[in-house]
Amino acid sequence: MCQIVKWDQYKVEVSPKGRGTYGEVYFGLDLKNRRKVCIKKVPNVTIAKKEVSIMKTYGKSKHLPVFYKYFEKNNQAHIVMEAIKGETLGTSNFYYAGKKRTQKQAVRIVIRILSALQHLHHKGIVHNDLLPKNVMIHDDTPSTVKLIDFNLSKHTKSITSRQIDLYKAALMCVFLMNGKVPQRVFTFAMKNVQLKNVLLKGMKSGYNSAQDFMGALRPFS
Repeated sequence: MCQIVKWDQYKVEVSPKGRGTYGEVYFGLDLKNRRKVCIKKVPNVTIAKKEVSIMKTYGKSKHLPVFYKYFEKNNQAHIVMEAIKGETLGTSNFYYAGKKRTQKQAVRIVIRILSALQHLHHKGIVHNDLLPKNVMIHDDTPSTVKLIDFNLSKHTKSITSRQIDLYKAALMCVFLMNGKVPQRVFTFAMKNVQLKNVLLKGMKSGYNSAQDFMGALRPFS
Protein backbone atom coordinates (compact mmCIF):
# COMPACT_ATOMS: atom_id res chain seq x y z
CA MET A 1 0.00 0.00 0.00
CA CYS A 2 1.28 3.48 -0.89
CA GLN A 3 2.23 5.76 1.98
CA ILE A 4 0.17 8.97 2.03
CA VAL A 5 0.99 12.46 3.31
CA LYS A 6 -1.12 15.62 3.38
CA TRP A 7 -0.19 18.81 1.53
CA ASP A 8 -2.64 21.67 2.00
CA GLN A 9 -6.05 20.24 0.99
CA TYR A 10 -4.51 17.22 -0.75
CA LYS A 11 -3.66 13.65 0.20
CA VAL A 12 -0.56 12.74 -1.81
CA GLU A 13 1.45 9.57 -2.38
CA VAL A 14 4.89 9.86 -0.78
CA SER A 15 6.75 8.45 -3.78
CA PRO A 16 6.83 10.55 -6.95
CA LYS A 17 5.42 9.01 -10.15
CA GLY A 18 7.83 10.90 -12.34
CA ARG A 19 10.89 13.14 -12.28
CA GLY A 20 11.85 15.84 -14.73
CA THR A 21 14.53 18.46 -15.16
CA TYR A 22 12.80 20.95 -12.89
CA GLY A 23 10.66 18.92 -10.50
CA GLU A 24 8.83 15.79 -9.39
CA VAL A 25 5.28 14.69 -10.14
CA TYR A 26 2.95 13.13 -7.54
CA PHE A 27 -0.54 11.69 -7.73
CA GLY A 28 -3.03 12.68 -5.07
CA LEU A 29 -6.59 13.38 -4.05
CA ASP A 30 -8.12 16.84 -3.71
CA LEU A 31 -10.21 16.46 -0.54
CA LYS A 32 -12.05 19.74 -1.00
CA ASN A 33 -13.17 19.15 -4.59
CA ARG A 34 -13.22 15.35 -4.41
CA ARG A 35 -11.13 14.67 -7.49
CA LYS A 36 -7.87 12.97 -8.40
CA VAL A 37 -5.04 15.35 -9.16
CA CYS A 38 -1.45 15.47 -10.28
CA ILE A 39 0.86 17.75 -8.27
CA LYS A 40 4.16 18.94 -9.69
CA LYS A 41 6.61 19.96 -6.98
CA VAL A 42 9.19 22.46 -8.26
CA PRO A 43 12.09 23.75 -6.11
CA ASN A 44 12.53 26.85 -8.29
CA VAL A 45 9.55 29.11 -7.59
CA THR A 46 10.34 31.44 -10.51
CA ILE A 47 10.26 28.59 -13.02
CA ALA A 48 7.04 27.25 -11.51
CA LYS A 49 5.29 30.63 -11.69
CA LYS A 50 6.26 30.92 -15.35
CA GLU A 51 4.71 27.51 -16.05
CA VAL A 52 1.56 28.50 -14.16
CA SER A 53 1.33 31.67 -16.26
CA ILE A 54 1.44 29.56 -19.42
CA MET A 55 -1.25 27.17 -18.17
CA LYS A 56 -3.55 29.98 -17.05
CA THR A 57 -3.17 31.66 -20.43
CA TYR A 58 -4.03 28.63 -22.51
CA GLY A 59 -7.09 27.79 -20.41
CA LYS A 60 -8.93 24.64 -21.42
CA SER A 61 -8.24 22.37 -24.36
CA LYS A 62 -8.95 18.66 -24.81
CA HIS A 63 -5.30 17.81 -25.41
CA LEU A 64 -3.73 19.99 -22.70
CA PRO A 65 -3.82 19.38 -18.93
CA VAL A 66 -6.27 21.46 -16.89
CA PHE A 67 -4.63 23.75 -14.32
CA TYR A 68 -6.33 23.77 -10.89
CA LYS A 69 -4.22 25.60 -8.32
CA TYR A 70 -0.80 26.89 -7.31
CA PHE A 71 0.57 26.98 -3.77
CA GLU A 72 3.92 27.11 -1.96
CA LYS A 73 4.98 24.81 0.88
CA ASN A 74 8.41 24.52 2.53
CA ASN A 75 9.87 27.04 0.08
CA GLN A 76 8.87 24.91 -2.89
CA ALA A 77 6.24 25.54 -5.55
CA HIS A 78 3.36 23.12 -6.11
CA ILE A 79 1.35 23.11 -9.34
CA VAL A 80 -1.94 21.22 -9.12
CA MET A 81 -3.50 19.95 -12.34
CA GLU A 82 -5.73 17.20 -13.62
CA ALA A 83 -4.52 13.63 -13.14
CA ILE A 84 -3.61 12.20 -16.53
CA LYS A 85 -3.81 8.45 -17.11
CA GLY A 86 -1.34 6.63 -19.28
CA GLU A 87 2.30 6.79 -20.21
CA THR A 88 4.59 8.97 -22.30
CA LEU A 89 5.23 8.28 -25.99
CA GLY A 90 8.93 7.76 -25.24
CA THR A 91 11.99 9.22 -23.57
CA SER A 92 13.96 12.43 -23.74
CA ASN A 93 14.62 12.58 -27.48
CA PHE A 94 13.65 11.20 -30.88
CA TYR A 95 16.89 9.27 -31.41
CA TYR A 96 16.39 6.58 -28.73
CA ALA A 97 14.46 3.50 -29.79
CA GLY A 98 10.77 3.53 -28.85
CA LYS A 99 7.55 1.71 -29.60
CA LYS A 100 6.54 1.58 -33.28
CA ARG A 101 3.01 2.46 -34.35
CA THR A 102 1.14 1.87 -37.59
CA GLN A 103 0.84 4.72 -40.07
CA LYS A 104 -2.76 5.47 -39.09
CA GLN A 105 -2.01 5.29 -35.38
CA ALA A 106 1.02 7.58 -35.70
CA VAL A 107 -0.80 10.14 -37.84
CA ARG A 108 -3.83 10.20 -35.55
CA ILE A 109 -1.61 10.80 -32.53
CA VAL A 110 0.26 13.62 -34.26
CA ILE A 111 -3.00 15.25 -35.39
CA ARG A 112 -3.99 15.47 -31.71
CA ILE A 113 -0.60 16.94 -30.83
CA LEU A 114 -1.05 19.51 -33.59
CA SER A 115 -4.51 20.32 -32.22
CA ALA A 116 -2.86 21.14 -28.88
CA LEU A 117 -0.21 23.24 -30.64
CA GLN A 118 -2.85 25.08 -32.63
CA HIS A 119 -4.60 26.03 -29.38
CA LEU A 120 -1.33 27.19 -27.81
CA HIS A 121 -0.30 29.19 -30.87
CA HIS A 122 -3.72 30.86 -31.01
CA LYS A 123 -3.15 31.96 -27.40
CA GLY A 124 0.29 33.37 -28.26
CA ILE A 125 2.27 30.49 -26.74
CA VAL A 126 4.85 28.08 -28.17
CA HIS A 127 5.50 24.78 -26.41
CA ASN A 128 9.20 24.83 -27.28
CA ASP A 129 9.93 21.32 -25.93
CA LEU A 130 7.92 18.84 -27.97
CA LEU A 131 9.55 15.47 -27.24
CA PRO A 132 8.22 11.92 -26.74
CA LYS A 133 8.55 12.31 -22.95
CA ASN A 134 6.23 15.34 -23.05
CA VAL A 135 3.24 13.63 -24.64
CA MET A 136 0.96 11.33 -22.62
CA ILE A 137 -1.37 8.69 -24.04
CA HIS A 138 -3.69 6.12 -22.42
CA ASP A 139 -4.06 2.62 -23.89
CA ASP A 140 -2.50 3.89 -27.12
CA THR A 141 -5.77 5.70 -27.90
CA PRO A 142 -5.13 8.90 -29.92
CA SER A 143 -8.13 10.73 -28.45
CA THR A 144 -6.46 10.57 -24.99
CA VAL A 145 -3.30 12.42 -26.07
CA LYS A 146 -2.16 15.21 -23.74
CA LEU A 147 0.75 17.56 -24.41
CA ILE A 148 2.46 18.23 -21.06
CA ASP A 149 5.37 20.06 -19.39
CA PHE A 150 5.52 23.80 -20.04
CA ASN A 151 8.82 24.63 -18.32
CA LEU A 152 10.36 25.86 -21.57
CA SER A 153 7.18 27.25 -23.12
CA LYS A 154 6.98 30.97 -23.74
CA HIS A 155 4.61 33.76 -24.65
CA THR A 156 5.50 34.76 -28.18
CA LYS A 157 3.95 35.25 -31.61
CA SER A 158 7.23 34.49 -33.37
CA ILE A 159 6.55 32.59 -36.58
CA THR A 160 9.99 30.96 -36.34
CA SER A 161 9.22 29.62 -32.86
CA ARG A 162 5.91 28.20 -34.07
CA GLN A 163 7.68 26.54 -36.99
CA ILE A 164 10.01 24.79 -34.53
CA ASP A 165 6.96 23.29 -32.81
CA LEU A 166 5.69 22.06 -36.20
CA TYR A 167 9.15 20.69 -37.10
CA LYS A 168 9.11 18.65 -33.89
CA ALA A 169 5.59 17.41 -34.67
CA ALA A 170 6.88 16.08 -38.02
CA LEU A 171 9.76 14.37 -36.21
CA MET A 172 7.23 12.87 -33.82
CA CYS A 173 5.39 11.19 -36.67
CA VAL A 174 8.64 9.69 -38.00
CA PHE A 175 9.52 8.55 -34.47
CA LEU A 176 6.15 6.87 -33.97
CA MET A 177 6.24 5.02 -37.29
CA ASN A 178 9.91 4.03 -37.33
CA GLY A 179 10.64 3.66 -33.62
CA LYS A 180 13.25 6.43 -33.76
CA VAL A 181 14.52 9.25 -35.95
CA PRO A 182 17.89 8.92 -37.73
CA GLN A 183 20.65 11.33 -36.74
CA ARG A 184 20.45 12.79 -40.24
CA VAL A 185 16.75 13.53 -39.90
CA PHE A 186 15.94 14.14 -43.57
CA THR A 187 17.12 10.62 -44.49
CA PHE A 188 14.29 8.85 -42.67
CA ALA A 189 12.77 5.84 -44.41
CA MET A 190 9.04 5.70 -45.22
CA LYS A 191 7.19 3.51 -47.75
CA ASN A 192 4.38 6.00 -48.27
CA VAL A 193 6.02 8.66 -50.46
CA GLN A 194 3.08 11.06 -50.23
CA LEU A 195 3.12 11.00 -46.43
CA LYS A 196 6.89 11.38 -46.44
CA ASN A 197 6.54 14.54 -48.55
CA VAL A 198 3.95 15.93 -46.12
CA LEU A 199 6.34 15.38 -43.21
CA LEU A 200 9.33 16.79 -45.10
CA LYS A 201 7.28 19.92 -45.78
CA GLY A 202 6.66 20.20 -42.03
CA MET A 203 10.38 19.88 -41.36
CA LYS A 204 11.15 22.61 -43.89
CA SER A 205 8.76 25.22 -42.45
CA GLY A 206 6.29 24.65 -45.26
CA TYR A 207 3.08 25.06 -43.24
CA ASN A 208 1.69 28.39 -42.12
CA SER A 209 -0.01 26.88 -39.06
CA ALA A 210 -0.64 23.71 -37.09
CA GLN A 211 -4.11 23.75 -38.67
CA ASP A 212 -2.59 23.57 -42.17
CA PHE A 213 -0.33 20.69 -41.10
CA MET A 214 -3.33 18.82 -39.64
CA GLY A 215 -5.19 19.24 -42.91
CA ALA A 216 -2.29 17.76 -44.86
CA LEU A 217 -2.11 14.74 -42.52
CA ARG A 218 -5.82 13.88 -42.36
CA PRO A 219 -5.93 11.89 -45.65
CA PHE A 220 -3.46 9.45 -44.07
CA SER A 221 -5.43 8.91 -40.85
